[in-house]
Amino acid sequence: MAFHILSVTIIAALWWAALWFVLPIAWLQGTLPSFIAVHVVPPLLPIVTWWTGKRAWAWHKKKAKERAEKKEVAEKRAALEAAKAEHRKALERRRAHVEFRAVWAEFSSIPKWAEKEKEQCLFRDIPLEALQGAGRKAALTSSLQLVFSAAFSKAKAIVWLPVMLVSKDRALLDIVAQAWRLAVAENKIEHFPTQPEVAILSGEGAIQDRLLALFENDPCLPAVILVGMDSPLANAEPLLGSNSKPDHAVAALLLSRPGLTAPDEEQIAASRRQQETNDPMTPYWEREQARNTSTSPQWGRVPLHQQPILLQSFPPVAVLHRASAVHDLATSPRALARQIIKATQEALISAGLRELPLEDEQQKAEQAKPKEPEFLDLDWAVHNANRDHIEPLVSALINCRCEPDSITEASNLMEKKENMGEARSVLMLAESLVRTAQLKKPVLIAEFDENKSVTVALTCPPEATGAVEAARPRT
Repeated sequence: MAFHILSVTIIAALWWAALWFVLPIAWLQGTLPSFIAVHVVPPLLPIVTWWTGKRAWAWHKKKAKERAEKKEVAEKRAALEAAKAEHRKALERRRAHVEFRAVWAEFSSIPKWAEKEKEQCLFRDIPLEALQGAGRKAALTSSLQLVFSAAFSKAKAIVWLPVMLVSKDRALLDIVAQAWRLAVAENKIEHFPTQPEVAILSGEGAIQDRLLALFENDPCLPAVILVGMDSPLANAEPLLGSNSKPDHAVAALLLSRPGLTAPDEEQIAASRRQQETNDPMTPYWEREQARNTSTSPQWGRVPLHQQPILLQSFPPVAVLHRASAVHDLATSPRALARQIIKATQEALISAGLRELPLEDEQQKAEQAKPKEPEFLDLDWAVHNANRDHIEPLVSALINCRCEPDSITEASNLMEKKENMGEARSVLMLAESLVRTAQLKKPVLIAEFDENKSVTVALTCPPEATGAVEAARPRT
């Protein structure tokens, strides 16, 4: 303020001195208002101009700052929304699942919980004495024919589905094809593919991830028959260097993509009428073939009239989610428990039983007092843990807030020290899916590959899929 007064005083003194002593005397002539204006206005004009310019510049900077702040807030909001959208997209892909509809299996020592299953989950007990030294091809062909026959008798549409074999032995493909033909002839199926679509399940890692990749890469694939089979018992020479006794097992699982729908009777009739009227000169055998052809891309080559029967005969009873694997297992129990804890937490997130927060939300949660999640209602676990692995597995489940009784009430393929070969993974998967369908609760799978790796996954009831999203309040 003092600076402004001093400035005005100096400018006024200079102006008045110039007005009285330098400029012509005619400047001083005139009326009193003009005399005052000549003495007052010029000294004030620079100060007023400077003050006005300063206020205008301050106002401009304020508005520019407000615009920058609004732009920054908008950019942060857009970045957060984009991050949330990317997070939801990644989480949706991570929580992709496959529906389980039926299983047919033949192996020894059928457990009590599987004896009552006859409809969508059929287990057959086989005497091992009859397979001892019978030869791998003969033993597997016989068992697989019985498994295929049981499936085809329930719904003939299964013959149109591809068969995926969990094995690295390509010689088993011929065994599967031969058993498939024998089962088709046994059930007297009239319309069936000339050749079965048999292939080895591609990819590496857990079966769950390989199945999900199979459905993602082929949008025209409605369902598959997943086959796991092996018969170390039927080999002429028993496996050497193994402490377990050889066994025999064959399992076939019916798995489909979620959201599979079939046309109703009216749509089927309309499609048949359209196909018959397209070309009246078409021979009757070609018209018959056209009536049996699928017109929906998502059903592949499954005939149109058999699509509703397949869905009605085998409604989904469980779903399987992505697995989480740990390689290079630690030797100490505490370090191994930490590895299994991390894998179990990732499996819970993939199954939709735990939430995966964003980074900023996760940082805020770490700063705040963590809230322990509720116990996971898990009544069953399927694992092949040995003595060195069982204690870290129990510790990991307790840390992940799973019921510890799920280990005591569990199925351990290592208990009887039986060697099922390449059929072990599919049998463990089949057991977890069947127990999920029976108990209506999630079931955990922990498969150890000796001391090399462990794969943890969950199977859940269909209504439990996406439970976290359903429980989250909408904003």
